[in-house]
Amino acid sequence: MQQLTSYDYYIEYLKVKCHFLVEQFNYYNYPKLNIKPDTFKARRDFRLFITARERYSLEQWVDILVANFRYGYNIWVGDALSIDALKRYKAMINVKQSLTYNITSDLRYLGGKYTLKELLRNRDCPILLKEFLQGNIYIETITVINLVTDWLNHITLKELYYNTVKQRIIKYGYFLKIDKNKYLDLILKYINYKE
Repeated sequence: MQQLTSYDYYIEYLKVKCHFLVEQFNYYNYPKLNIKPDTFKARRDFRLFITARERYSLEQWVDILVANFRYGYNIWVGDALSIDALKRYKAMINVKQSLTYNITSDLRYLGGKYTLKELLRNRDCPILLKEFLQGNIYIETITVINLVTDWLNHITLKELYYNTVKQRIIKYGYFLKIDKNKYLDLILKYINYKE
């Protein structure tokens, strides 16, 4: 097996960044990027990728980047090595380790207030999106609901801000590996489809 270099960490950084910021780009469709090592070495911050390689496995590095980009932080590599970035990473790992429990809690909360039709209704800002933006539910919950129902691809949002949030949720979904049938059953268990 080939030893990973700081250049490999740089490529992963670019792939995750493009995944979240470029609508047509998908992290999993591009195993390699056509970036020359000389371009990497010409960067003033290339030593930070050496630090990243020394501190983290490549999988951890990708998770740290995802944890920060999923909330809209357009991070520079130096920010990805900060204490705040590490806190966001640890928070994401904690939520993912208790994913079913956290989503069930959110679904109980949502089910006590709304029907599924109300949550997903196409309007300027759907209720489900508002609940997320107000911090009442995890990004994982809204992402799982989207993975199961694909509702975000069928709504039109007028505000640019809502569209950027919509894109982040859709893009984060690629990194959540779930059993869709299990979560569909959970959604239908806790939230009535209609009144």
